[in-house]
This record gives sequence, C-alpha cells and structure tokens, in this order.
Amino acid sequence: MSKRYATIITDDDGREVVSAIGEFEGAPDVRNGRVEPVAADDDEPADVTGPRPSGRPKRAKKTLADGFLEAIRADFRAHGAGVIAEVRSEKPDQYLKIVLSVLPKDLHLNINSLEALSDDEIRQRIRGLEAVLRPFLEKSGVARPSLARQGLAKPGLAKPGRDGETEYLSLLRELDRRRRTNQLAAYRPYPRQAEFHAAGAINRERLFMAGNQLGKTRAGGAEWAMHLTGRYPEWWQGKVFDTAVRLWAAGVTAEGTRDNPQRILIGPPQQPAAWGTGMIPADAIVSTIMGRGAPHGLDSAVVRHGGGGDVQADESVLSFKSFEKGREKWQGETLHGVWFDEEPPLDIYSEGLTRTNATGGITIVTFTPLLGMSEVVLLFLSAEAVAGMG
Repeated sequence: MSKRYATIITDDDGREVVSAIGEFEGAPDVRNGRVEPVAADDDEPADVTGPRPSGRPKRAKKTLADGFLEAIRADFRAHGAGVIAEVRSEKPDQYLKIVLSVLPKDLHLNINSLEALSDDEIRQRIRGLEAVLRPFLEKSGVARPSLARQGLAKPGLAKPGRDGETEYLSLLRELDRRRRTNQLAAYRPYPRQAEFHAAGAINRERLFMAGNQLGKTRAGGAEWAMHLTGRYPEWWQGKVFDTAVRLWAAGVTAEGTRDNPQRILIGPPQQPAAWGTGMIPADAIVSTIMGRGAPHGLDSAVVRHGGGGDVQADESVLSFKSFEKGREKWQGETLHGVWFDEEPPLDIYSEGLTRTNATGGITIVTFTPLLGMSEVVLLFLSAEAVAGMG
C-alpha cells in the first residue's frame, strides 16, 4: 500500500538543498539524505522512520499557505458580507464582474460552439441572461442591453479575450457579426422594391428607374444574391432559379462597377477583411479573383449555391463587367442573368440580353434617368406612358 513521503535531500555537510513531495510504493534508498513520512492527520504527526540528524525538528504537514488560507477564511466569515454589500453599492461594475464569474457553469458558453446555435437560440440565451443581469446593468449603467446591441457598451464590463469575458457579450457580438455578414437575411423591400422583384416572375426584362439614394442598387444586389445562393426568403414572389447560376453585374466604368455593384454584393472594395458584409453572405463566398481594370476591383467571385433543404449544393459564378470595354467584351458567354447598374448604351444592353436567351434568363436595369428619354428607357415604356410624360 502506497504511503506519502517527504523527501529531504542534503549535501555532505547536512544542509538541506532540495525538497520535494512524491508518492512512493516504499521509502526510496537514501544516500546523503533522509526520508520522513508526512503526518497522516493534522493533530498526530507520524513517527520518523529514517535516520535524521539529532536536533532537527519533525517536519509538519501544515505549511504557511495553509495558515494563510485559514486566516482568509476566518476573515471572510467575519467581514465578507459587509465588503460585498459595499462593493455592490459603490462599485456596481466590479460587483457585476464577480457575479458573472460565479454564475453556474451551464450559463457559460464555449465561444467555439456559437456557430452551432441558430439566431433564435442565441436570442433566447440573451433574453435569459438579461433577466439575471438587468438589475445590475440598469443600476450601474455599464452596458444596458439596448446599448450593447448597438455596440455602444461602456468599457466597464469585461472585454473579449480578457478575464471576466461573459457569455452575454459574446452572444451579442455573435448576433451582430451574423447581421453584418448576412445582410441578405435581413433584407425587407419597401413596396416599390417588392413590386420590382415580383415582376420578375413573368418578365425577362425589368427596369427600376428612380432618383438617387432610393434603394435601386440595393434591390438589384439583394436579388442577385438570392439567385447566386439559392436562398430565397418566404416572402419572395419573383424569379426563382432551381440550379446554380452564372450572372454578370456591370457599371459604366471599372471604377463604377467596383464602387456600386461590387460594394453592394461583396462589401467595401478597399477593405478586403470586410468582404462578406455585402448582400452575398460571408459563408457563401467561396473565392474571389482580382480584376485589372481598377484597384481593388474584382473580376469574379465563386458563390456557394444551395446545400440546405431540397436545394442541392453547387457553385454559382458572378462576374463584373463595364460598358466602357465595348460590345466585343460582352460576346460569347451564356448567362442566367445580367444586371446593368446605370443606364447602358443600347448595343451593350442588346448584347447582354442575348447572353441570356439560351437559358431563358433575365436582365435587370437599375439607374437614375440622367440621359433623358434614351433608347433603353423607351424599350420599357408604352406609347401611352411616353405621351403622359410629355
């Protein structure tokens, strides 16, 4: 049966040079040292079984650390409750850190498991934690839920990666990350946008003509993201492709294409780290290929299509074009759709439409009518509509 021994190693003059404690099946052979059994309990030290120099006191089991802990326990029993009350009153942010650090383990979340939770599950956890934390949050003003959701939580609460990091903040940040990297899920069209989308169910060619900053490009980007990914929302009434697609998005110049369709679909062109914050969800962007026409401009992107429910997983391809390259650069490809963001010349529009004939695809045009009653505009207006404008 194993016993616990304290091994004390000495030099030739009998001075102790190393101490260690270990588990042995029996007392080890001793050279230049001695072996003492450690006391079995606090009150009755065991007898010394090995040779030891005369005058050396028995080695006690209790250490300075044991005495220190006993003193702390005694002090806390006498004064701990009062100190806690004082901290709660005068430093509520520090009190909140203490509360969070001792919450039951089942309330603490492994950050690596956040991706396994649905948005609804995350919101349920946030509501549950808010019920526990709200009294402290409101009293301290440290991070009210409304502020935290907007990313405005004050620095008094624990920060990610540091001691005291909380499930609450981790969940809020994860929900915000999902919102930023999946704008498509949050897209809700206003009536004119919804009408434009729905018209695609029966019309191959569509025009969204309106003033500046009225959501034309956003509507075009949202629809293109749906076709590329196959992620159609329940409210969708427009055109549906049941396979992966090849789509183009084009502007007047390479810079214009980069700053408008690419920005809306992929994210800020000058910030590659933020690519995936556009209408195409970050988890759907498989790869991108840089273009040569403008700095930070993309030539194309491969987009993950389907993979959920009845939609088979596949890959769509999105390419970026510009009108300035001329009609020749628009020839040859077979496409499911072309998006003209800004008004194209008639020959470019006709060539783009031709690219979709074999697939029964679609063209959409989104622009502010700066060129007046142009040939492309007249394609979409009836004689009565033109007469009414006159």
